[in-house]
Amino acid sequence: LLHSLSSFLIGFIGYLNPSTAMLFFSMESAREIGVGRILTRLFCSLIFAQGIMIWRARKINDGEVKRAFILAYFVCFLCSTVALLMEHGSNQGIVDGKFFGVMKIVVMMALTVGYGWVSFF
Repeated sequence: LLHSLSSFLIGFIGYLNPSTAMLFFSMESAREIGVGRILTRLFCSLIFAQGIMIWRARKINDGEVKRAFILAYFVCFLCSTVALLMEHGSNQGIVDGKFFGVMKIVVMMALTVGYGWVSFF
């Protein structure tokens, strides 16, 4: 329920106000801001749709389908965490190292560990 509601909220806010991405990523030129705006809207569309999938999956009685969802989320958050850590480690200033940038990495790591725990234990 929490993951579904947070997906709805993040997807909705990010789609309507894509400049919120500037809390997490450094964008300096007008071109970078434009690219960031469209990528944020595309990504937030997927996050909102994910909220719908999770909300509807609560009614599924087949445990195998639910395990497939959980494994897919584990892989998604693992790849996202690795990508963020690689970009942060390259120190090119793309991933903001301030509070929201660090919290983004911490949250992704927590989601990876949580879904990994449920997937394999």
